[in-house]
Amino acid sequence: MAIEKSKYDERWVETSDGQAMCALINGNLGWLMYLRQSGDAGFSSRNPNYMGPSDAALEYFLGNGQGDEYPMAWALPIEEI
Repeated sequence: MAIEKSKYDERWVETSDGQAMCALINGNLGWLMYLRQSGDAGFSSRNPNYMGPSDAALEYFLGNGQGDEYPMAWALPIEEI
């Protein structure tokens, strides 16, 4: 399967003390993860307005081509990301 690269993005912001924020983008939706330090289990975004099926997932592609799926209930509009 060919990945439509313009639809997907992976962005990282890191601080000098080891904190990091990652945004994975799929079109007009995205998912956020915050890590307090390297190896941290971290925290991820939730969309309190999501009203769809609890088992719905959205696929994201990392910069290395790896595909991962995360719950739709974790996705936020790109404007909020």
